[in-house]
Amino acid sequence: MSRFFDSPKNISALLSKEELQTIWQESAGDDILEFDDFADFFSEIGLAEWREKEQRYKFADIYVYGFEMLRRGAV
Repeated sequence: MSRFFDSPKNISALLSKEELQTIWQESAGDDILEFDDFADFFSEIGLAEWREKEQRYKFADIYVYGFEMLRRGAV
């Protein structure tokens, strides 16, 4: 899981489920064995929320700025 927090710079603040799954596989798949648990963890700590209308996960602004994520289209 710490690998994710080491390198979110330049990823989008709005991610499709598939994009977040790719990040999970690359950075936390060894620590959190199920993608749904990974996504639930993000939601529980307020890092990202699922937006049904857009069918995307949106990262909270404080993390977007702190991790220097890309804000393109993130409203």
